Amino acid sequence: MSYTKAQTTTETILSIAILFGLGAIAAAVLVTQGRFDVQQASYPTGELSVEKTGDALIEAGDRSGFSWPDDSSGVKFQVFDVETLADLINGKAETYFQAGFERLYYKRVSVADDSKQIGGSVYIFQMLSGEAAFSVYSTQRRAGSPPIDLGDSAYHAQNLLAFIHGQFYVEFVCDEISDTWLTFMRALGQQFVDSQAISPASLAELALFPAEGLVPDSFALAMRDVFSFDRFDRVYTARYTISGHQATAFLSVRASPAQAKELAGAYATFLTGLTGETPKPVDGLDGAVFIDVFGEYEVIFSEGNILAGVHAADDPKTAEDLARKLGEGLTKGLSK
Repeated sequence: MSYTKAQTTTETILSIAILFGLGAIAAAVLVTQGRFDVQQASYPTGELSVEKTGDALIEAGDRSGFSWPDDSSGVKFQVFDVETLADLINGKAETYFQAGFERLYYKRVSVADDSKQIGGSVYIFQMLSGEAAFSVYSTQRRAGSPPIDLGDSAYHAQNLLAFIHGQFYVEFVCDEISDTWLTFMRALGQQFVDSQAISPASLAELALFPAEGLVPDSFALAMRDVFSFDRFDRVYTARYTISGHQATAFLSVRASPAQAKELAGAYATFLTGLTGETPKPVDGLDGAVFIDVFGEYEVIFSEGNILAGVHAADDPKTAEDLARKLGEGLTKGLSK
């Protein structure tokens, strides 16, 4: 065998290895998104660019002196639109753009805490719809954060209090952890909810998910590029723990049954292109396919005009069982 031929063979092997490696990396990204899910946040909003926004604190100890954006009295909010949002939250603005951002009202506040002033920021994101507000709320929610009774849905986590009210997504971010500050902000948030007339989001899709094994407060709505697939948009997800195994159920209402079926097939093709696996049928779920994605398991199907399935399950039986339960619920829901 000549050196040239040996070199060619070696290059071929290396090329195949590189291609396989790239596929594995892409699949790993997909699997990581499955574990991370689209609904968990790793940061609070409010990475301030002080030189652009200013940092003048106002005294907010008396709520009667606090004016909301539509109030003509008091200290004004700064307003940021699509062109200027990145000036305030550079690197994070795309999350809001993808969901349907309209404008942000922002200002600094301070609260008296013993002998010092505790500063923080108020962010009122006005989104295009209640669904858009729910999307940013759910995709940024910190895992394990306790819920509180405020607005349509709310939670607090260390120095952050976040809630949604109609088309508004609101965050109060304290400069340091302070119970006094959070207590005041919770009262301020209730004042905002009471003062704003809203059109509540329907979020009817949430009722289609099975109740058994559902992780509390795990519902989410991702608007674009869901599970790293660029054709997936407006996908609702919910996390499950079943007999110690983890999985994420998903569904998306499409324009027609034909579109739902075609998109389900396209996602299956996307996954098999990464893994080289052959899709398998799922017993008891017509038209569904099961795919092993490097040790995590996907089920994809459509029911009427709804695309649905299970993403990143850590156990094959859990994936199939959850998919069947989801399918049964969709069949009942569509027959009503």
